Amino acid sequence: MSMGAIYKKGYPYEEIGIADYRLSTNVSEMAVLEGLFATFSTIALLHLKILK
Repeated sequence: MSMGAIYKKGYPYEEIGIADYRLSTNVSEMAVLEGLFATFSTIALLHLKILK
């Protein structure tokens, strides 16, 4: 959840709190990293199958 998403939902930044904002950004970053990892591992598996 980015700053833009928070403002679009109509929540003032102060009400959410800095800790919650940091937590939400950490969660979204983890989701992005997991997505990248899944993509790269899939590509790696496909390359291994092609090489065999």
